[in-house]
Amino acid sequence: MVKILSEEDDQALNNYVIKASVQNALLGAVSGVGFDFGMKRIWPFYGKLPMGIRFSVIGSFFIATLAVRTEHQIQVYEKAMYGGDPEEEKVEIPEYMQKGGHIDRLMDGFLQNKYSVLGGAWAAVAGYSVYRLYQNKHITWTQRIVQARMYAQALTIVGILGIAGITALSNDRKKKQAHEEH
Repeated sequence: MVKILSEEDDQALNNYVIKASVQNALLGAVSGVGFDFGMKRIWPFYGKLPMGIRFSVIGSFFIATLAVRTEHQIQVYEKAMYGGDPEEEKVEIPEYMQKGGHIDRLMDGFLQNKYSVLGGAWAAVAGYSVYRLYQNKHITWTQRIVQARMYAQALTIVGILGIAGITALSNDRKKKQAHEEH
């Protein structure tokens, strides 16, 4: 549903977005720097990593927190200002009464949190690849960084394609269920 905003509403939304973005940017920077300090104390190898890799870890925290939290706060703001979407406000059926088994509920949970799952999986596998590259004593630091970037690009592409495939599969399943109900 499209909402036409007045000048005052548009300005209020812009002010809210700017304020939320600044707060979330600070939160992301603090959490990234805190993670950096914590990792240096827990894992001595992490402290020996080049600054470029450590700054990219801090930047990942910064960007992820900024994007995810700001988007959520905008949705909360719009819901508070204009009310919820009528389709979302339908009565929810308790979990034990829902159609489908565990796989359907698992799929729905995954689709609701797909970007968090993708980000977490990417971070875990990227960290593991950096660890494995460190163990290879036959390549230089520059080669390790290039190799880690290649792994990260491949992981990003595979993750996005996987999520696109799962989303398409879920949409096909929902269309088939809707067709069967009519």
